[in-house]
Amino acid sequence: MNILIAYASKSGTTEDAAKMLGGHFSAHNVSYADLMAESPHVEDYDVIVVGSYVRAGKIAKDAAAFLQKNREAILARPFGLYLCCNFTDKALDYFKSNFDEELWQGAASAMCFGGEIRLERQKGMDKLIMRIVLHFIRANNRSEDKKEDIPLPALIPENISRFADEIKSRL
Repeated sequence: MNILIAYASKSGTTEDAAKMLGGHFSAHNVSYADLMAESPHVEDYDVIVVGSYVRAGKIAKDAAAFLQKNREAILARPFGLYLCCNFTDKALDYFKSNFDEELWQGAASAMCFGGEIRLERQKGMDKLIMRIVLHFIRANNRSEDKKEDIPLPALIPENISRFADEIKSRL
């Protein structure tokens, strides 16, 4: 079975998640496509997965354009959608505001894989914004009962595994 994992990654986290996800499909032919550099032909694949980062509540323009251009072909086969973001509690809002209901409700899986704050991967204004976010997190990095630090955002391997299982259940 040919599986396409297409992603838009600004700092590398969404690409890292794509590679982690691809490892769950070792029995299949997995291809990766960076949507910021190419636009693959979905007709060549049996299963489509599309992932994007989220900035200011919006997915990458390249991911949105790819989904719009290939909407009907994607809906005609098993597909999944994933997001990488630091505010995982907002994931449902991000799905609702970035995808029409038929697309995200029709997915075999639609899930947030978490996110990372890795300053060494950031550039320009994004680096400045991430420094501010990181400073805020560190300044307020205690649980309400003050017993432990709140962990920094990270990818969530369990979600990636569950997503893969949900896609496999549709094959």
